[in-house]
Amino acid sequence: MPISKVEELLLAVQQQSNENYVISLGKINEDVAAQIGLACGIDVRDYEISLDVYAIKHIFKNHGNAEKEEKRGQIAIQGSDFELIEEIINAPDVVFYDGKNKIGREVLQFQKQVKNRYIILKEVRTGKKQLSLNSMRIIKYKKD
Repeated sequence: MPISKVEELLLAVQQQSNENYVISLGKINEDVAAQIGLACGIDVRDYEISLDVYAIKHIFKNHGNAEKEEKRGQIAIQGSDFELIEEIINAPDVVFYDGKNKIGREVLQFQKQVKNRYIILKEVRTGKKQLSLNSMRIIKYKKD
C-alpha cells in the first residue's frame, strides 16, 4: 500500500534534513472559505492547505513531549495526528482570526472535537495562496 503525502513528509522530518519540504493536502472547502471571509474578512478562496517540514519540527519540539503536555492539560502530538488536518480544516467546529504571528502574517485558528479537541493554527500566505501549518495542539477531552 502506498504511503500518504503526510507519511512522506514525516519521513522527511525523521531524516533530520535542514531542507524544507512542502506538501499540499488540496484546496480549502468553498463553504469554509466563505465562512472565513465573512467572520474574519480574509479571502482564502482557492487556497491550498499546506504542511512543511519546518512546521512539523516546530510542533514536535513544542507539543510532542507527553510529560510537558500533560502538565498543560494537553496530549502530545503524534505523527498520526497530522493525518486529521485536512478533515479539521475543511469541516471545523469553529474557525476564527487568531492575530498575527512573529513574522507578521495573519493566522487562523481551526478547532474540531475528534475525541479530544484539536486546535490547528494556519498561517495565511497570500502570495502563494496557501494556508500553511503554523502550530497544533490537542486539548484533553474532559467529561462533565
